[in-house]
Amino acid sequence: MATFALVHGAWHGGWCWDLLVEELARRGHRSVAPDLPYDDPTATWDTYTEVIAGALSRRRRPGPGRPLRER
Repeated sequence: MATFALVHGAWHGGWCWDLLVEELARRGHRSVAPDLPYDDPTATWDTYTEVIAGALSRRRRPGPGRPLRER
């Protein structure tokens, strides 16, 4: 099945995807919903990209349907 990267908007965190992460897992998909460092004034688009890419690269190994939450 597929692996989804769920990216939150401003004033949110990975938690806002909890219900979708659970539904995707029930359907056999993997997902990552990392918390972006939006509260870090030095964070750039590159920082956000690194967080998302890192979450996806760590997601390769665990079994199907097991969501990964980055905190």
